Amino acid sequence: MVAQCDTTLIYWDSGNVKAKGCLINNIKEGFWIYYQNYASSPVDSSGYYSNGNKNGFWRYYSFGANNEIIMQGEFKDNLKVGHWKEQGFEGTYFNGNKNGRWTNIVATDSMQIDVINYKNGLLEGDSKGYYSNGNLRFITHYKKGFAEGMHFTYSDVGKIMSRGKYKRGQMNGKWSVYDDKGFIVSKGRYNKGIKIGVWLYYDELGVLIKKEVFDKIGNLILSETIPR
Repeated sequence: MVAQCDTTLIYWDSGNVKAKGCLINNIKEGFWIYYQNYASSPVDSSGYYSNGNKNGFWRYYSFGANNEIIMQGEFKDNLKVGHWKEQGFEGTYFNGNKNGRWTNIVATDSMQIDVINYKNGLLEGDSKGYYSNGNLRFITHYKKGFAEGMHFTYSDVGKIMSRGKYKRGQMNGKWSVYDDKGFIVSKGRYNKGIKIGVWLYYDELGVLIKKEVFDKIGNLILSETIPR
């Protein structure tokens, strides 16, 4: 005998419908749809259950009236698997973890592309961003989820805009920032993400205009404007 599917409605405290789907022996089965707590009841998410677990294709939607799809892909026993799209990024899950290459098309005035890599759910290896003309926009190396080693950003014509080192996700060591003409803007040192020692600042022609000195824990102990 086939078990009876009872169509069930679940409500928010406001009285708006929160979810709608099938229960068999009080276990979620088949297609379910969840709603946001608004009078217009925009969809929050929808997808399939099997034996109470998410199995099959699911979609997730943005909040509010626009209600655009922001994430979609497959589940297997509540774990994300296979190809997913997540807020512009596309890539693969294996047993619930991001793995391999993920790409993102950045919708700005000109289309830009980010390429990042994962291993067992953690960022690993080089992450790179590109301008629409194909030139490199940034490169950051990751190790076990943390930015590690040299980091560079570039202008759309290939000039270095910043460079420095990361250590376990924090700025560490020498850092320099440049304008789009290649002139130095500032330079100094970080220790675990905190400015230390002497920092120098320059005008649009690369002329030194300011000097700051920080102690070992990042307190500013001197700020001096350099006369022209």
